Amino acid sequence: MFDSTNRRAIREREKKSKLLERSNEHIFIALMGEYNGREWMHTRFLRNHIFSTPFTTDPVQTAFNCGIQNDALQEFLLVVRLCPDEYLMMMREADERRIADDNRRTDTGVDAEREAGNRAEAERLGIVAKRGNGTEDADGDEAD
Repeated sequence: MFDSTNRRAIREREKKSKLLERSNEHIFIALMGEYNGREWMHTRFLRNHIFSTPFTTDPVQTAFNCGIQNDALQEFLLVVRLCPDEYLMMMREADERRIADDNRRTDTGVDAEREAGNRAEAERLGIVAKRGNGTEDADGDEAD
């Protein structure tokens, strides 16, 4: 049982706390020093709503999400404080992965359908998209 009136017990507890904090800092530094560690950390930040809002229409789910976000924000602050250069590298790598995934994405026809629907709606509303050199008339034909 911890005796909070005993100065020696308090000092021992503080010493253990500092050792644990240093140990955790070394873990974060090691994680951020490796590509896979930075990828894992970024995925964790995304999953735990660091870069988005945790709010939903359900107050219980929102409270749960806020708790998760709070825990991840503490890790985020550690990363930014301990490894600022690796944090920037992590964000660059994440952006490169996102761009590569976007380029790899195959056309499923959904984009073409969406574009056709947008064109039909624009025509229904009388909106003409500019094409070519911008010399089309209202019917979309080249002006003389």
